[in-house]
Amino acid sequence: MPLPLPLLIALAVVGFAAVFAGLWCGVCLILAQVGGWSALADRYRSAAPPVGTRHASVWGAVGAVEYHGALTVTVGSEGFHLSVSRLFKPGHANLFIPWAAVTAREDRRLLRWENVRLSIGRPPVTTITLRKHILDAGAPG
Repeated sequence: MPLPLPLLIALAVVGFAAVFAGLWCGVCLILAQVGGWSALADRYRSAAPPVGTRHASVWGAVGAVEYHGALTVTVGSEGFHLSVSRLFKPGHANLFIPWAAVTAREDRRLLRWENVRLSIGRPPVTTITLRKHILDAGAPG
């Protein structure tokens, strides 16, 4: 006995949503691995609430993976917090990077944007690139 058309449509919609959600989570997990976010989380995962100057929906990069408007960066005197929007959360734990973990800083300019590329960890784990004005807003002198 064939299933009624409304039931078939409902099953197709639910099936599509489940497959799409699974693929989306998989892509987020792969990006976290490729860019180095997962490696940073192994050392710098944070459950503490961020303290400092908060900047939401900003551009940044971890390794080769760019996060266009998906990052929240909170810069304080002890270091900076990084988190991603909920849409990209799978595989992306909240991070706190202490200033002592920054092993190199390179100022870069691309067209009209002034960026700062930070090497993180000893030995180096990955790099984090953020807009210069965001990092300088709360970083110690």
